[in-house]
Amino acid sequence: MNLEIFKKFINLSDRIKIPKMSERKNFWIFIAINSVIIIVLFLFVIYPKLADVKYLNSDIDYLKDKSTVTRDNTSLSETLTTYNEYKDKMEILESSLLSKDRELEFIMALKKIAEQHQVSQKISLGEATEVQGKFYNMPLQLWLEGDYANTINYLKNVEKLPYYININKVNVNSNKSSEESITTNMFITADTFWK
Repeated sequence: MNLEIFKKFINLSDRIKIPKMSERKNFWIFIAINSVIIIVLFLFVIYPKLADVKYLNSDIDYLKDKSTVTRDNTSLSETLTTYNEYKDKMEILESSLLSKDRELEFIMALKKIAEQHQVSQKISLGEATEVQGKFYNMPLQLWLEGDYANTINYLKNVEKLPYYININKVNVNSNKSSEESITTNMFITADTFWK
């Protein structure tokens, strides 16, 4: 059946007389039709896609600039490197902050050190104030009395505590109690930091 339709079509094409054109006219018609097709393709397919690519390229450049430069003109990779360097140090600093509402443990640690070094002490913790919404600062006052060497050893051990204590002021007075020992009175003001 398909073969019969094909034969009829061939016979029909023989019956229709198409005037013969010169090769030169055929060439120019071919050029004109191809030019129209190329222009239509460019206007309706290529140009809109090119505009989309240009728009996406500008978005990518904007995001790249925004992500690689921070406020102080350092690159994102430099910022990440700096962050990683300080990350471990921040963990150490955070672990050195005393836990709020655990003042008794801190006082007992100071008392234990004083007993080890035979130093009498009085401790006063002030009111906690919030610092930048991240941690608390609590003033500390220590009155110490004891042998000079023992008092210095007491301070060395307090310094070894895993807590961040910022000493602001130290007043030292000494009295000669006997020919062999010198009694030292020390008044220390410091800031302790709590989380």
